[in-house]
Amino acid sequence: MSRPLRVLFVEDSEDDTLLLVRELRRGGYDPIYERVDTAAAMSAMLTPERWDIVISDYNMPDFSGLAALKLLQEHELDLPFLLVSGSIGEDRAVAALKAGVHDYLMKDKLLRLVSTVERELRESELRSLHRRAEQQLRQAEAKYRTLVEQIPAIIYSAALDATSGTLYISPQIEAILGVSQAEWLADPQRWLKHLHPRDIDRVLADMAHSQAGGEPVRIARKLTQSELAALIGATRESVNKWLNHYERQGLIEVDGRTITLRTPETLRRRIY
Repeated sequence: MSRPLRVLFVEDSEDDTLLLVRELRRGGYDPIYERVDTAAAMSAMLTPERWDIVISDYNMPDFSGLAALKLLQEHELDLPFLLVSGSIGEDRAVAALKAGVHDYLMKDKLLRLVSTVERELRESELRSLHRRAEQQLRQAEAKYRTLVEQIPAIIYSAALDATSGTLYISPQIEAILGVSQAEWLADPQRWLKHLHPRDIDRVLADMAHSQAGGEPVRIARKLTQSELAALIGATRESVNKWLNHYERQGLIEVDGRTITLRTPETLRRRIY
C-alpha cells in the first residue's frame, strides 16, 4: 500500500517535478504535492501541519534553494529540506548543509531519493518528539514552581556532587533569610555561610553520607540571630537582647516552626 507524503516542491520545471514524483511513487509513496517557484508563492503555502517535506531546486530564474530554505526558517517550520540540483559544486553543497539543508542530491542520480526521504522523515519525527518532551518538561516545571512558591517555607534543590551547590531556591528565602534568590544562586557555597562554625563539619559529613548511599539527609542546625528574628517576626535588636543571657549556655535548634532552647538546667522553651 502506498504511503501518503505531503511534498512542497520548489522547482521551476514541471518536468523535473514529475520526475521526482515518479521516483517517489516507485519507492512506495503517494505524493500529495504542490509546486512553487517564487518566494511569494512559497510563503502562501507555508502553513503549519501542511507539509511533510520540502524538496527544492538549487537554481531558478526568480528564486533559489537557499532563499527557499531561509523562508522556511523564517516561518519557524522544522521540516526536512532537500536540495535536488542539476549542477552544484562541492563548496556550494557544503555551504548549503551548513545553512540548514538536510541533504542534497543530483537530478541525474536519484537512486537514493527515497532512502533519503525516509531517513529525514524519521529524524524529523524524533525532533518533534524531543520538542514535545521539552514542552511537557517546561509545563511540569512551571506547575512545580507555582506549587512550591505557595508553601510558607524555603524549598530548594541542590547538586548531588561534592559542592552541593543550590540549583533552585524558592523566593521565600528573601522573607525568611533576607537574601534574594539571585544573590543566593550567584554563590553556590552560600549555604555554608549560614551554618554555625561548629556545625559545618557535621553537616558536610551528613551530606557526603547521603550522596554516597543515596539516603535522605535531615539537617538540624543553629540559627543566626537575623534568621531567628525573621522567623519569629521580631526585630534583630530584641532577639539580641533575648539571646544575650542564653547564647553561651544554650543551643538553638529548628524543627519546622518550632524553636527549642536548651540550657544547662535542661529548660526547654518553644516559640511559635
